Amino acid sequence: MDTLITMFPHSIAGGMSDFGLEVLGHDIELGPAKMSAPQVEVLNADSHLAAIKAGTVAGRDLTLRTVDGYGFWIYLEDRFVADPDDIVRPVSLGLPDVADALDVARALEAAS
Repeated sequence: MDTLITMFPHSIAGGMSDFGLEVLGHDIELGPAKMSAPQVEVLNADSHLAAIKAGTVAGRDLTLRTVDGYGFWIYLEDRFVADPDDIVRPVSLGLPDVADALDVARALEAAS
């Protein structure tokens, strides 16, 4: 467990049963989703390690932050239909005057 909290950056992936967004003050519930991030770190890692060693970790919130311009990639599992050999890849939004997130731009450059 110590390594997961102290060795950074590293990737993470997981799922959530009730993903939602707040848009203009309205909550939009989207349902089950998968999440991954190629580069994250734990905020207040030293404090969490101390709590683990002291046995007082119950009830603590663990916050992950992306680093080096990366973001969290989230997709709705029930809306994603793919061949079992496919890989989920970020794509450009293709919007004029809206730059792609740095991790999307890196992924698109690597593919060429």
